[in-house]
Amino acid sequence: MLDAAQMANFARSDEKYEQLAVDSRVLRAGQRTMAIANISHLQIEQPGRAGAKRGLLLILGGLLALAGLGQLAGGGAGPGLMLLLVAGGLIYWALSLKDLFALTIASNDGSRTMFTGTNRALLIEAMEFITAKIDRADQTSRTTFNFNNSTIVGSQMGDVIRN
Repeated sequence: MLDAAQMANFARSDEKYEQLAVDSRVLRAGQRTMAIANISHLQIEQPGRAGAKRGLLLILGGLLALAGLGQLAGGGAGPGLMLLLVAGGLIYWALSLKDLFALTIASNDGSRTMFTGTNRALLIEAMEFITAKIDRADQTSRTTFNFNNSTIVGSQMGDVIRN
């Protein structure tokens, strides 16, 4: 059972977490605890798109590569190679960027908690696990989702408990 201090701590602000522990009747994220009965809405969002940043880095890398090739053609081997090296680094950085996704859990008291990660499928699986737990009135299933390294620990779906 949650006491008033725990509920006040959870309702303080919108925060982002990388790990979600689903217990029998509560969700835990860091020091925050949320009663499953108080969940009002679950949603997958995409708050951090890397597309614009990726595009800008590719354009800048391409321009630097052209300038480096121009330097090489004009006889400046040192500056040309340096520009090509920087251009290659920018292009590599652009291609390694990943989109950020978030599982947002809203509660009846108006607070929102976001769990962020680059693996959208894992976030969807966490949302479906919580939804199934609510729909089945399941008080025995437990698991821990780590969105930072895309792992699920101790996943088990329990029996339905009817009141």
